[in-house]
Amino acid sequence: MQFVAPAFLWALFALAIPIIVHLFDFRRYRKVHFSDNFLLRQLLEKNKKQSRLRQLIIMSLRILAIAALVFTFARPYYPLNKDGSEKGGQLLVSVYLDNSMSMDMSTDQSVLFEEARKKAKDIALSYDQNVLFRFLLNDFEGMHERFVSRDEFLEMLSEAKVSSVFRNFSDVLPRLYDQMAKYPNADHHAYIISDFQKISADIDQAEWKNARFFWIPLTEETPVNIAVDSIWFNAPIQLENKTILISARIRNYSNEPIEKIPVRLFVDDRQKGLSDIQISAGGSETVSFGFTVGKGGSHSGYIEIDDSPVVFDDVLYFAFDMATQIPVLHIKGNNATGNIQALFDRDSLFNYRQNAEQEIAFAEIGNADFIILDELNAISSSLTQEIMNAVDEGANVLLIPSGDYREGSYSEFFTMLGVRGLQALDTGNTRVAGIDYNHPLFYEVFETAPEQVRLPEVKQSYALNVNEGRSVMSMLNGRSFLNEYERGSGHIYFLAVSLRDNFSDFASNAMIVPSFIQMAFMSRGLVSLAYPLDYDEGIELPKISFNSDEAPHVESFDGNIDIVPSFSNGTPALIYLMGQIKQAGVYRISKGNEILRSFGLNYNRRESMPEIWTMDDLRKKSDELENVDIFDTQSDISGTLSEMQYGKRLWKTFLIFALIFLAAEVILLRLWKTV
Repeated sequence: MQFVAPAFLWALFALAIPIIVHLFDFRRYRKVHFSDNFLLRQLLEKNKKQSRLRQLIIMSLRILAIAALVFTFARPYYPLNKDGSEKGGQLLVSVYLDNSMSMDMSTDQSVLFEEARKKAKDIALSYDQNVLFRFLLNDFEGMHERFVSRDEFLEMLSEAKVSSVFRNFSDVLPRLYDQMAKYPNADHHAYIISDFQKISADIDQAEWKNARFFWIPLTEETPVNIAVDSIWFNAPIQLENKTILISARIRNYSNEPIEKIPVRLFVDDRQKGLSDIQISAGGSETVSFGFTVGKGGSHSGYIEIDDSPVVFDDVLYFAFDMATQIPVLHIKGNNATGNIQALFDRDSLFNYRQNAEQEIAFAEIGNADFIILDELNAISSSLTQEIMNAVDEGANVLLIPSGDYREGSYSEFFTMLGVRGLQALDTGNTRVAGIDYNHPLFYEVFETAPEQVRLPEVKQSYALNVNEGRSVMSMLNGRSFLNEYERGSGHIYFLAVSLRDNFSDFASNAMIVPSFIQMAFMSRGLVSLAYPLDYDEGIELPKISFNSDEAPHVESFDGNIDIVPSFSNGTPALIYLMGQIKQAGVYRISKGNEILRSFGLNYNRRESMPEIWTMDDLRKKSDELENVDIFDTQSDISGTLSEMQYGKRLWKTFLIFALIFLAAEVILLRLWKTV
């Protein structure tokens, strides 16, 4: 038996009071004279024995009543620890409250997080006022890195909110142990309040030590959940007053098929699309919408579904920037044809500039998104270096060989790229026989792969190995007509023929337009429309550099959030949010008055997988851990905690005994009279 307030045991010295009263008879006697007291002496001798017995019983009852009252105030209990490891020192209580997005799930009574908050409050009120508490959330804020009084703990608890920060148990427990280690002689109780999702509750990977743990699961059933998983544009560039195709993936995380789920598209706060989809159990469906935008600049939008009880992943925000002119640099040799200029110079979408081979403006290379090396006699080392730097930054390059090309003319260029490149001239007639329609250059350019399209006839070509890079167009002779090579953030394309008529009819073939135009479009890259809030790999900003005097800003479209992010001037430049933004929505990066990029930020979809540990699973796992207890979801947490903390409390029992002893004394005094 142990005591909550052992200091009250000093009051046991009060047991001496009834003993002293018994040993010293403080009653005053009055003498009465009798003529003959023989019979009286016989009566007194008889009553003296009864009186002594009565006084001993009364003294015993008083001693027992006082002892019972002392024990009552000392609050005795039998500990129910599994291992009896309590050290008898200061008691410190740590409470981890899972405030991840899955805790925002609706329940029959309220929201799961509010139920968790109530249980945390019940925990605090179940302990004595002098016990110290530590409160921990997924945010790992500095204010939670200490033990505080119960009142301060309750104040922290009232201010807690659901957060976008995701943590595994294996990440949380070391944080608990850091503070526990500062009090090695204390008794530590640690409470884990969570929905125990399998994705976050990595119980087997976590190390359960240094404390007596109490698991408090909040739900027993895995909820049905449907989520907007991802979103993307079907083309790398978006144009004013042109149909923009956007697709989203909707995923069903339940074990039952879902029918007629409405999916809505909003752009600039106006509904632009509505579709109903059906999703098989555990499957996903892609839904596509087409819409137009009548002006340039930055635009925001979101895809929305109706789903409950898990709602945090029902909306996916995105943002994008309408295309401005694409800078195209045409470096042309003396024998270059006019096909390239005709293709790009007449279209206002392209900012077309040309340099003669002898008068190359190297400063323009770094500003171009699409660079065409057309019929150059040779590629110098300085030009090679500038081209490679541009490709690393995300530019696309097209190499059209000279009709007078000789092996070795472009050797430095090929060597830096790490390929054999163009080889000897093959004068045999052939034709283009295969096109990779899944390649981004042709993906969704045609609704279906054309069967009767006339492909280019080839009279002579330079040998281009199909096993180097990726063959986009191949010829009947087994060699490649157009190869793609990736480097850095960009792409380099090799054409096996000159655009002169004596090489092929490609210059007049319909395939030249989608091929070259898409190369220019693809130079913008398929940028992400949205990122998770905890994205830590850096948001790319090609061809941008920052300095300390003009740091970038990330701000929400409505202007309510404005932060200065971390950044690096690499290839490309990267923006790091570092968890500064907690709210899902649409944002843009700016430098001064210039908007550099727009994007959406969303809650991470990791917790969209709602599968939880069942109570049977948790009981089995807790049975394997000698210092872990578990609460049933329907249990009375205050009463259960009281018993789990102090074991079997006995103060009520001793109070009842005290009352019984006092009542027995009163009855004895009233009914047992002595002369």
